[in-house]
Amino acid sequence: METGVYINGAPATTPTCNEISINGISNGVPSSEVGWTPPSSLDANEQLRQILEQQNRQFIELFKAVQSPPKSTRQGGSITLPKFNPDVLGVDAISWCSTVDVIMADNPLEGSTLIIALSKSMEGCASQWLSQICYAGITWQQFRELFVQRFGGIETPAATMIDLFNGHPNDN
Repeated sequence: METGVYINGAPATTPTCNEISINGISNGVPSSEVGWTPPSSLDANEQLRQILEQQNRQFIELFKAVQSPPKSTRQGGSITLPKFNPDVLGVDAISWCSTVDVIMADNPLEGSTLIIALSKSMEGCASQWLSQICYAGITWQQFRELFVQRFGGIETPAATMIDLFNGHPNDN
């Protein structure tokens, strides 16, 4: 007859060094019924290196995402145009258009994205005028023509008043 330890009717396996305890004190190495063995230091170093490399790749991707916003954001009206307020003395509509021409050459906008960018830059009576003339699908060139017609005159308000007083009314 065989002598040995039986667990649930099956012979028990020979305990490993990790499972042996002396006087009820284990040797400090965790044991497991599934036979877990700690990775060798070479495997642990390789795993650590892979984790660090993956972390570095994720940091690089994060920095790239932070440095350059997605195209949808850039084209989504986040372009900042110079302010235009015709109520301020000395504002030149033609110069403003020339500046915006340069911006639009690099970042062409049209339709709602153009309207959003323009609404952020128009102040005073120009913002009210903008809400009256804008329509779906408007391009920069179409807006520019309307803008120059409205604000591009070289006459100052004082010159307009002088012309009004010097002129005489029509018979009609």
